[in-house]
Amino acid sequence: MEARIEQHLETCMNRFLLKLAVVIFVLWAAVPVALAQNTQPTIVTFSADPAALTVDAAESGTFETTLSWAVIHMTDGQRLVLQRRSLGDWVSVLADDETLPAVGTRTVPVQHPLDFDPPSYRLVLVGADGQLVDERFLALAYEVPPDLRPEITLFTTSTPTISGDPLADGSARVSVSWAIRNRLPTSNLIFEQVLDADRAVLVELPRDNLWIASRGDGVVAPVAPALGSVIRLRLRVVDVLTEEVYAESEVEVVVAGIAAAVVPTATEAAALVADDSITPEPSPTPRNCSISAVDVPLNGAPGDGCDTYRDSRSGTTTAVTAFSLDNPNPTPGRPVTLTWTVAGAQFALIEVYDPNQLAQGGLPEPAVVLYDGLPTSGSTTVTLPANMTDGARFILWAANLSTDARSPSFLYDRLAYRIIDTGAIALQTDAEITAFVALPPTVAPGGEVTLSWSLNGADAALIELYNRASNASAGVFEDLPTIGSANIVIPETFTQGARFVLWAANRAPDGSYVRLVQSAVEVPAG
Repeated sequence: MEARIEQHLETCMNRFLLKLAVVIFVLWAAVPVALAQNTQPTIVTFSADPAALTVDAAESGTFETTLSWAVIHMTDGQRLVLQRRSLGDWVSVLADDETLPAVGTRTVPVQHPLDFDPPSYRLVLVGADGQLVDERFLALAYEVPPDLRPEITLFTTSTPTISGDPLADGSARVSVSWAIRNRLPTSNLIFEQVLDADRAVLVELPRDNLWIASRGDGVVAPVAPALGSVIRLRLRVVDVLTEEVYAESEVEVVVAGIAAAVVPTATEAAALVADDSITPEPSPTPRNCSISAVDVPLNGAPGDGCDTYRDSRSGTTTAVTAFSLDNPNPTPGRPVTLTWTVAGAQFALIEVYDPNQLAQGGLPEPAVVLYDGLPTSGSTTVTLPANMTDGARFILWAANLSTDARSPSFLYDRLAYRIIDTGAIALQTDAEITAFVALPPTVAPGGEVTLSWSLNGADAALIELYNRASNASAGVFEDLPTIGSANIVIPETFTQGARFVLWAANRAPDGSYVRLVQSAVEVPAG
């Protein structure tokens, strides 16, 4: 009996061990399957920092964002592809044969996609056979600050006149330039021609995409005007969803060969031929300044009318007719070139003051002085001290030698002056020149150049013309619109070309102009 019991127990034990072995084998065999199911290559994260921007920043070409990603179980032969969206398609951000690690970052300049989508990126994991394994999409968000409203800062044409024949056969083309700021994501530009008070027609040429960039140059196709000889081109910034008009601006083109009784606009009146044989009248009208020469550094101002002086006894006039910098915002420690012309004086003097010292009052000492009898017309280079980080006040004096010299600074009788402020001290005015362009960039003597400009915060624009060779003033174009263009013929005697200085100016009660800020452009002889 005991033998049978032992044999039965042994049989049961053997069966149990056999079943246990089978279970262990099955579990062991299933492990690789489980592991294989958990090693699928996957893009886990894909992000950007910063992840939001304005439309202006997206179009600037200078905004950057850092893309970050993490991929697990990426195997040999697999690779990552980084793309950005452009014109509805995906284009590579990487150079040819460039590879990315499974975990990494990449700083990229943001480029506008040229449509209404925000800048977007795509990260693709590609297998050795070229097949897509995984992908992730990332779109930057558009920021819209409160009360943001688009503005047209430039709308002008380099085609101020056009023949009537192309208008008749539909082949007329007019070149335009434009610049918009504070663009909204749902806004677009519309170019049209105003026919009368109630009618306008679209003058855009066919294109593949609806979006128009905020800055650019292009051509439009005008039609013959309904009345008169003036084509009115209009640029509008419009919301494509609500049709709200945010801003609009017009420019006029004259049709040659059509006689009409029209009142010339300021832009047309500015299309003058400059003649270096004509000396323009000083602007503003000569008048003596009430500010003492000692008080000028503290109490003088750009365009305050003190750049002319009339001697009541002799009737002679002394004037500063030109004063400019080659860089309107000079950098401390780097050279800046000053150019000037004075008339009716023996010498020119230049003083440069630190605005922080001026703010302390008293009798400030200039940081830079040029008292060594500068010529009445010329240029020189000065370097601002490295500690003048808040800008500078430049004063040009027209002066005669004094008979009562007490020190080098009192060696001259200062008669007239002109001031140029830069940096923080210049920000006391809201005037701003947003564009000043000359096309073509080089012009042969006797040839024609088209100047286009845009400014705000001022009543009018003034443009001064100078001979590049002698720096002599050849003319002043006054009472110009704040946004416009003009064709000017370079005088034959300007063998080295011309220099133009644009001023944003306000009208004074006496009819003169208070010059606020300036910008210069040179047109070498070509």
